[in-house]
Amino acid sequence: MSAQLSPLEILPCSLADTKRCAQIQYDAMIPGGLFQTLFAQADPVKFQEKMNARFERYVASETDALVMAVRGGEIVGVAHWELPKAKGDADGTSEAGGGQAGREKMSPAAAAFFKELAEYEGSLPQPHYLLNILAVDPACQRTGAGKALLRWGLEKGDAEGVEVYLQSTEAGRPMYESFGFEQCAPNIPADNSFMCLPMRRKLPAAN
Repeated sequence: MSAQLSPLEILPCSLADTKRCAQIQYDAMIPGGLFQTLFAQADPVKFQEKMNARFERYVASETDALVMAVRGGEIVGVAHWELPKAKGDADGTSEAGGGQAGREKMSPAAAAFFKELAEYEGSLPQPHYLLNILAVDPACQRTGAGKALLRWGLEKGDAEGVEVYLQSTEAGRPMYESFGFEQCAPNIPADNSFMCLPMRRKLPAAN
């Protein structure tokens, strides 16, 4: 008989939590196609330092939400959500790829990929929620943490009457489709081996 899992909590991330959250994102990214295509040669220490600095900015930002899944007092997952802006308030920038600071010393393929991704994100109609990061500790995957982090944003979007967007891999598509997401733009290629799928969840129909 499997052990009973303690309940999950979805909590805002604090500055004291960002290093652990950055470690989770790094560990979750390593096996993925995006990391292997664009960042396989990156120095692990410097890569995580950049992630941590980025997460610290999110914690301090009024236009971002960095939330974490906590089980039994341990952080097991993290999500970064861009919060809705009023129509006309979009500033034309995007955190795709970590902004300009995150693009330093990127390969040409990585720079081109994140440029196209940022242009796509900048074209999205406001207001909306945008899921930029969803990462779960590999030892805690398939325990509901990722879905709980996703539901956090979906419930916010439904309550505020705005649509929710994200980018998925082909492997992640079925899970997002089960939550009502549909592909809403052409694939964004990193190279011939990896594609990013822009997806949108429309507002549930009113009863």
